[in-house]
This record gives sequence, C-alpha cells and structure tokens, in this order.
Amino acid sequence: MSLRATPDSTTITPAANDHLADDPHLGIQDQQEVLTAEEVGKILRLHPVTVRLKAASGEIPGRQLGNRWRFSRTRINEWLMAA
Repeated sequence: MSLRATPDSTTITPAANDHLADDPHLGIQDQQEVLTAEEVGKILRLHPVTVRLKAASGEIPGRQLGNRWRFSRTRINEWLMAA
C-alpha cells in the first residue's frame, strides 16, 4: 500500500488508513489525527530523528509504514499524560 501524503500533511487518505482499523486504540476520529515524526517532534520539542529512534525502541507509541513513521495524536497525548 502506498501513501500519498505530503511530508507536512497531518492526514492520510482513508484507503491508507485501512491498516489502522485493526488497532483497538484508534477510533474513527483518531484515524484522521495521524501525525508525522516531524509533527510529533514539534509537540515534544525533539528532533524528528530522535522521535523515530524512540518510536523504533518502543519509547513513543507509533507505527512504521514502510520507512515512514506515523503517530496517533490521541496515543501521543495519552503517553504524555502517563509520563
């Protein structure tokens, strides 16, 4: 499945979100609140490379799609509140 979102886009087309439907942590609203590593980096004040490394190690909740990482705004907020 190929994604057609631009690097600065905050949403992904519904067809690209099909794989997210299986995630019980993501609701319909969350599927439209998908963030890039760059956007999460701005929220957390971290470099996007650091965000990707922390996501790969499981420190930050996210999903890798090919060579790109995507993050649920809700899951990031929940993660921040639990920290």
